[in-house]
Amino acid sequence: AFGRLSELPEALRDGMSFFRRALDEKVRSVASLRAALRDAGLDEGVKRELQATIQAHFKEWLMQSGSMRQVYDLARIERGE
Repeated sequence: AFGRLSELPEALRDGMSFFRRALDEKVRSVASLRAALRDAGLDEGVKRELQATIQAHFKEWLMQSGSMRQVYDLARIERGE
Protein backbone atom coordinates (compact mmCIF):
# COMPACT_ATOMS: atom_id res chain seq x y z
CA ALA A 1 0.00 0.00 0.00
CA PHE A 2 1.06 3.57 -0.60
CA GLY A 3 1.45 5.67 2.51
CA ARG A 4 2.45 8.99 0.98
CA LEU A 5 1.82 10.75 -2.29
CA SER A 6 5.55 10.62 -3.03
CA GLU A 7 5.35 6.81 -3.03
CA LEU A 8 2.84 6.72 -5.89
CA PRO A 9 4.05 6.09 -9.42
CA GLU A 10 4.84 9.33 -11.26
CA ALA A 11 2.08 8.88 -13.85
CA LEU A 12 -0.51 8.49 -11.10
CA ARG A 13 0.79 11.57 -9.26
CA ASP A 14 0.65 13.53 -12.52
CA GLY A 15 -2.93 12.39 -13.13
CA MET A 16 -3.96 13.33 -9.62
CA SER A 17 -2.34 16.75 -10.04
CA PHE A 18 -4.19 17.29 -13.35
CA PHE A 19 -7.56 16.43 -11.81
CA ARG A 20 -6.85 18.55 -8.73
CA ARG A 21 -6.13 21.58 -10.95
CA ALA A 22 -9.30 20.92 -12.97
CA LEU A 23 -11.37 20.63 -9.78
CA ASP A 24 -9.83 23.81 -8.37
CA GLU A 25 -10.73 25.66 -11.59
CA LYS A 26 -14.35 24.42 -11.40
CA VAL A 27 -14.58 25.50 -7.76
CA ARG A 28 -13.29 28.96 -8.68
CA SER A 29 -15.80 29.20 -11.54
CA VAL A 30 -18.72 28.32 -9.26
CA ALA A 31 -17.53 30.81 -6.62
CA SER A 32 -17.28 33.50 -9.30
CA LEU A 33 -20.79 32.75 -10.58
CA ARG A 34 -22.20 32.82 -7.05
CA ALA A 35 -20.52 36.17 -6.36
CA ALA A 36 -21.84 37.64 -9.61
CA LEU A 37 -25.37 36.49 -8.80
CA ARG A 38 -25.12 37.77 -5.22
CA ASP A 39 -23.86 41.15 -6.43
CA ALA A 40 -26.48 41.45 -9.20
CA GLY A 41 -29.11 42.73 -6.77
CA LEU A 42 -31.88 40.47 -8.06
CA ASP A 43 -35.22 40.48 -6.29
CA GLU A 44 -36.33 37.29 -4.52
CA GLY A 45 -38.74 36.21 -7.26
CA VAL A 46 -36.06 36.44 -9.94
CA LYS A 47 -33.59 34.60 -7.68
CA ARG A 48 -36.05 31.73 -7.19
CA GLU A 49 -36.79 31.55 -10.91
CA LEU A 50 -33.08 31.56 -11.75
CA GLN A 51 -32.38 28.86 -9.14
CA ALA A 52 -35.17 26.67 -10.51
CA THR A 53 -33.86 27.10 -14.07
CA ILE A 54 -30.28 26.24 -13.09
CA GLN A 55 -31.45 23.18 -11.14
CA ALA A 56 -33.61 22.00 -14.04
CA HIS A 57 -30.72 22.30 -16.51
CA PHE A 58 -28.39 20.54 -14.07
CA LYS A 59 -30.84 17.67 -13.61
CA GLU A 60 -31.27 17.41 -17.38
CA TRP A 61 -27.48 17.28 -17.78
CA LEU A 62 -27.20 14.59 -15.08
CA MET A 63 -29.78 12.45 -16.84
CA GLN A 64 -28.31 12.95 -20.33
CA SER A 65 -24.76 12.31 -19.17
CA GLY A 66 -25.69 9.17 -17.26
CA SER A 67 -24.42 10.70 -14.02
CA MET A 68 -27.73 10.62 -12.15
CA ARG A 69 -27.04 7.09 -10.86
CA GLN A 70 -23.74 8.23 -9.34
CA VAL A 71 -25.57 11.04 -7.52
CA TYR A 72 -28.07 8.53 -6.12
CA ASP A 73 -25.23 6.19 -5.14
CA LEU A 74 -23.41 9.02 -3.33
CA ALA A 75 -26.62 9.97 -1.51
CA ARG A 76 -27.13 6.36 -0.37
CA ILE A 77 -23.53 6.17 0.84
CA GLU A 78 -23.99 9.42 2.75
CA ARG A 79 -27.13 8.07 4.41
CA GLY A 80 -25.25 4.90 5.35
CA GLU A 81 -27.35 2.52 3.23
